[in-house]
Amino acid sequence: MENSRLGIEERLPVILSLTGMLAALVFTGLRAVNGEWMQAFVDAFIATVFGGVAWSIYRYGATRPGKMTLAALCFFSCVASTHVGGASQVIWAHSSLIAMYYLLRPLEAAVVSAVTVIAVLPVLAAELEPMQTAAAIGSICLTLGMSYGFAS
Repeated sequence: MENSRLGIEERLPVILSLTGMLAALVFTGLRAVNGEWMQAFVDAFIATVFGGVAWSIYRYGATRPGKMTLAALCFFSCVASTHVGGASQVIWAHSSLIAMYYLLRPLEAAVVSAVTVIAVLPVLAAELEPMQTAAAIGSICLTLGMSYGFAS
């Protein structure tokens, strides 16, 4: 599948997309085996879109719309997984939000990251103790701060 016309700007989003697709497919299977059908559907949707984005970037190059679509998918996957699967799914926030800083400009990524934290906060607050919620949000914010620093 090596395409000599792909530069690093195209290869990295393709690799990111394929990695996301494979991870989502693994979790689709695990959730289906456990009878968690709604979460399996969300993961299958995420895997399908990641695959489509990978193909699009491979075929047409890493255009700004392609990167923005991938960033939107990272946002959607984090928020949807957390709302459907519960607070334990907030683990996806770290990898999703770090990817934002590669795909978007730092200020855009910071805004999307803030919206993501706000979007998952109700689930965390409803399912976790206040100190656990604070620790989860603190960990995410630390990751975001470091990502912003490296991207700037």
